[in-house]
Parts: sequence; C-alpha cells; structure tokens
Amino acid sequence: MDMVVSAGKSCKNMSAFVLIPPDARRAIDILIESRKKVGIPPTNVYIFGRLNADYPMTGHTETRELAMQCSGLRFPERIYSHQLQT
Repeated sequence: MDMVVSAGKSCKNMSAFVLIPPDARRAIDILIESRKKVGIPPTNVYIFGRLNADYPMTGHTETRELAMQCSGLRFPERIYSHQLQT
C-alpha cells in the first residue's frame, strides 16, 4: 500500500495519514493520466480537480450547482448536501 500525508480537513497543523490500497492507486493513476484530456490544468495539485481551475471540488458546491441546473425541480435551493445524509 502507498501512504500519503494530507493536511487534514481542518488544516490546524495536524497531518492526516492515508493508506491507499493498490486497486485505489490504479484508479487514482487513471484520473491523473486523463486530467489533460478533460481540461484540468497541470498546476492543479488535487486528485479531484475542477475543470479550468486550481482549486479542489467540493461536494456541497457540486450538489448545489447540479440541483440548480435541473429545470424540472420545483425547489432546487432545498437540495443541498446536509439533507442528503441518512
């Protein structure tokens, strides 16, 4: 397994050590190899990078943007990540 050190969610001088199993590593390698083809700039250091941006994807922002694009929803503003937890 590979191990990576992440700044952690709160970034309060605490490192998070993450073990990556071989099958997950292969999937990550495929994501990295296909970045240029889909428009993620080489300066973006995040695994789940955004198109044409140097900052990472955020689940709640992506959920909100997708909900607002769905024309058939009566109240798209009511759909956000906190309500999707079960």
